[in-house]
Amino acid sequence: MEPSPEELAICDEVSHVGADTWTATMALEGLNTDPMMFSAMIYRRLWSNHRGFLVLWKANLLLEASIVLRSGLEAAICLAALPVLGKDFIALMKKDAAYTVQRQQRKLLEDGDEAAAHEAGAHVDMLLSLLPEGSKPACLNFKTLAETGGVPPLYSAHRLLSGTSSHVTGLSILQGAVSDEASIALQDELSGLTRRMHLMYMTGATLHGIALHSQIIGAAELMDKANALIGQMNEISQGWL
Repeated sequence: MEPSPEELAICDEVSHVGADTWTATMALEGLNTDPMMFSAMIYRRLWSNHRGFLVLWKANLLLEASIVLRSGLEAAICLAALPVLGKDFIALMKKDAAYTVQRQQRKLLEDGDEAAAHEAGAHVDMLLSLLPEGSKPACLNFKTLAETGGVPPLYSAHRLLSGTSSHVTGLSILQGAVSDEASIALQDELSGLTRRMHLMYMTGATLHGIALHSQIIGAAELMDKANALIGQMNEISQGWL
């Protein structure tokens, strides 16, 4: 159940191209109203998730690695939707920011902190003022974003992680709570499979993010390298069937 040499090798190659993509990203300049700069901000999150995941994965901290992986999948989904939506994606992000602050405002009111709630309300109004009249706060819908970006498998992986590891759920807590030898052996096998597949989830998410982001920033050489690696990943994945 350990990753194959080919799987480990492509993860290393993706990491190298990812580092080069981050170097190219740091040279960018622009406003946060530019989709290219939004792509840069999202790629920063994805690249950070990729590196953090590998640190935890190599330490065999699979639960913690899965939490970081889920965040990386969200970033990759956003990078897929961004080229399709353009500036409409930026509007979605502002609506999501307003939604988050609005919920904080309500909690502050529940706690009796009227001054902080008033400040939060002013922040919501400011965010909405940057949007077309009549816009309302709304949280990001990753299912819709994944469909828009043509990456439904990334959302499927995201949902699976939500129930089995990333959140405190009955299923995630009860994993490993076994006593008989047969169940222990099955849990060990499941752990090995999880270790292998989560590495491929993260590698695939980062690889697609590199390809999408490099295209947006006009880094043709990096995009070509990423697309070549996607071809290799597709060949490797045939062995998973």
